[in-house]
Amino acid sequence: MKNITHLQSICTTNAVFCLAFSPDGHTLAAGTGSYYGAGNLLLYPFNTSLDPQAVSPFISEPHSIPLTQQGIHPNNPQMRKRQQSLSATALHFTPDAKHLWVATSGVSRNKGPLLHFELSEDNLALPIRVNLINMHHHYPDGFVHYDNQLFICGHNLTGAADEYIYQIDIDSNRTSPSSSNRLLLMNRQFITPSKKQRGFGLDFTSDLSFCPNQPLTEHIVRVEGLGSLTVISHKLMHSVPVEHPILCLAQDANNPRFITGNAAGQLHHWWFNGQWQHQSIEADRLCAIAAELTLEDPSLGCGSVIAIQMLPEHQGWLSLHANGVVIYWHDYQVLCYQRVSHTGSPRCLSLHPNKPLLAIGLKPDSQGLGQGIILLDISQWLMDTQVTRQNAVDARNAPFDKLYFTPEPGLPPQAIRGQLSSLTNLALAVRDERCDKAELKALLNDLQNDAYFVNLARESQNNKVQAFESQLKGALSDSCHWWEESWRYTECWPIIKAVLNNTTLPSPAQPAKAQARSHAANDFSQQNITDNNLLRYLSRVWAFIKKHK
Repeated sequence: MKNITHLQSICTTNAVFCLAFSPDGHTLAAGTGSYYGAGNLLLYPFNTSLDPQAVSPFISEPHSIPLTQQGIHPNNPQMRKRQQSLSATALHFTPDAKHLWVATSGVSRNKGPLLHFELSEDNLALPIRVNLINMHHHYPDGFVHYDNQLFICGHNLTGAADEYIYQIDIDSNRTSPSSSNRLLLMNRQFITPSKKQRGFGLDFTSDLSFCPNQPLTEHIVRVEGLGSLTVISHKLMHSVPVEHPILCLAQDANNPRFITGNAAGQLHHWWFNGQWQHQSIEADRLCAIAAELTLEDPSLGCGSVIAIQMLPEHQGWLSLHANGVVIYWHDYQVLCYQRVSHTGSPRCLSLHPNKPLLAIGLKPDSQGLGQGIILLDISQWLMDTQVTRQNAVDARNAPFDKLYFTPEPGLPPQAIRGQLSSLTNLALAVRDERCDKAELKALLNDLQNDAYFVNLARESQNNKVQAFESQLKGALSDSCHWWEESWRYTECWPIIKAVLNNTTLPSPAQPAKAQARSHAANDFSQQNITDNNLLRYLSRVWAFIKKHK
């Protein structure tokens, strides 16, 4: 398999702790800093045409904004403290790419404010600062955006989580939850890594605790330039212990599961079956990769998993490790891997929204070298993997030369396909009785009110409900065929249709093996078997079971 193409390296003054491409792909935001603050927000204009003759994918030098705060003196509210520098810890663009939220930490990783930047083509407005007053000894470092609400988690220097998830209403709507490497919203629960007195763990909120009608704590925050702002806090209710500190997590796009990476270089996938359970992913293979790619700088430690990036359209996922290795995964199996950095240690990554480009942020090594950003072209990985999958599964007769960034004409937009993926995952969870129909119904309502389906319904002669059902059926069928997972449509559509029409769910089909054994058992119980023909009858039953095994 061909290697990743290294497009460009960019040096920065300090370590790059967070990266984010804007949803339109026109800007790369980078947050820098250090243990002592001294951070900046860097906004790189991006050349989306990616002309091969261009010297750099970036149009010009970045717009650099120092990250600072000036607090109120504790003994005299009329006085201001000396201005202090901050370090960036997390970034989040709103879907319209007009607003950027920056989480920060102060000197020695003390609490820092949230900074809200309003972006425009002409200038960059001064940030609005939001101080989470209940976050005493932690700094914000993870975002989830859902509906018109932004949720924030916090951790301290040792990795212990703040006991609350904070909720702020913002003027930007998002129909499906975003995620970060420190905070997930899944199965109506928030999930974040944590550290306890007796070890490490994952912290969870109780079910439905993010519902705005059930706030646990509510307080008013004074915001510069905005007056007052209501912040709702949701308490983390319980924890699941783990052996090693978890550094990152991401929701699996193909299953109702999520994946975690820890400081020991291990990956686990998690699922809910009455309680949260987890299992190691390719532990022996990861050890072999770490042994093969020996570190020249022992200060970088082992191959700790720094970040996980899910790829759209069921193309798998990437894991980024502290030793500079990127691993490409599909169905929890290693497809390929490559060391992309020999100086500096990776701290974060971001995938371009519509091009096969990966940006990785680095902190300096023990020699003080290597901090900056590297830009990689991963298209060859994706192309080679798709060709391999096509050779293994003869799903189509057409030439297999597509990328997931260039879908076939007539498919729904990528945002809708992402929601359809979540829809099938929920349908499978309902089928397996791992969740109720309410969440599936809520997502169907979101899709029905989406502008894409609303516009299609206007062109139809049927009523609104019938038009939506017809358009949803076609979009789901086409998307599953594009993903080469037609089984998803076959298994999920009857469940989705039943929920949509408020009818009884179809009974799950009985597997062939279980059906064969059931028939054999019924025959055995209903026959009047005598001692003389017992052996003959058991032989016939055994032959019947072997045939369907």
